[in-house]
Amino acid sequence: MQKNMKTISGSQLPNQNDNNYSLILIDVYTGIVLTIQGKRKRSSNEHWVFLFDSLEEAELFAKQKSQENQAIQCAIFDGVGKFVNIIPQDKIIKIQTPKDVQQNLFVKKKSWWKIW
Repeated sequence: MQKNMKTISGSQLPNQNDNNYSLILIDVYTGIVLTIQGKRKRSSNEHWVFLFDSLEEAELFAKQKSQENQAIQCAIFDGVGKFVNIIPQDKIIKIQTPKDVQQNLFVKKKSWWKIW
């Protein structure tokens, strides 16, 4: 991890000052928000938001993460929760706004009869 990066848990993007940025990992195929380890988020106790002191740091980290795992896309938000960037941009993603993040935080198991 980079020296100025922190992670948090909870169920919402944090409110920060204007100079800070939040980054979340998203499964490209499902749109599900992932934990910092790249696994599906199952509870609010799991860390899922990376915090950065600058946009450049967040974008560099996002590029590294997306190169490590092609199924991950990184969404970056500013200190007030406004969408800033998505990396890489050439993949299709299902969520891009804080409201969509809230709706896709937790994996919901479907009943077997609702699969089809």
